[in-house]
Amino acid sequence: MVTVRLFADLREAAETGEVEVESSSAADAVEKLVERHPELEDLLYTDGELRPHINLTADGEPVDGDEEVGDVDELAVFPPVSGGLL
Repeated sequence: MVTVRLFADLREAAETGEVEVESSSAADAVEKLVERHPELEDLLYTDGELRPHINLTADGEPVDGDEEVGDVDELAVFPPVSGGLL
């Protein structure tokens, strides 16, 4: 079991900050997240592929979608971050 943590607009769309899923890879965890929260699909996927600007971390370390997360406690899903001073 891995806890998937959501941030920013993903958290708002799902109306929750975390979801527990049974998964072996980061991509599978995101797919199971979307199964439970279909409102996230357009925010996370384009043409069936995870959007390239979505960042995933497993226990605080960056991961790709195909990486194993079976022994990970937390998978965080971050939308792109922008802003700053002009």
